[in-house]
Amino acid sequence: MASGHAKDHMDSDRPYRSVGGQPKASRRDWWVRSDRVLFLSPILVVRLIKDSNAEEESAMPIFMDTHEKVDGLTAEAVAGAHARDLEVQERHGVKYLKYWFNERTGRVYCLVEAPNAEAARAVHQEAHGLVADEVVEVHEGS
Repeated sequence: MASGHAKDHMDSDRPYRSVGGQPKASRRDWWVRSDRVLFLSPILVVRLIKDSNAEEESAMPIFMDTHEKVDGLTAEAVAGAHARDLEVQERHGVKYLKYWFNERTGRVYCLVEAPNAEAARAVHQEAHGLVADEVVEVHEGS
């Protein structure tokens, strides 16, 4: 490794380092290439696992929004409104997960992953104008 950069060897057709035909990494190397296999050092694997767990721990909050007494509520109308939510949600960093409704009472409940309640409201406002009466952060139980 003349320049000290692994990048210099990325386009090589031969393994990055080899001893007796087997790839071998030094302590400074974070990857070793042998044909089409990429070998990661144990330290890098631990860092990747820690980063992955950190993402799970810092997952976005989940909210339940409630729409009370929606006039003329039908299954088709709720499905259409939900479809419009899905079309605009990405612009607000939101992900609508599921919804429930009761045609008789006119109630609709939406489960949404969002950075905050305001972002969840903004999606409904932009998509169809049917803003929830209440948005509450919830946590999953058993």
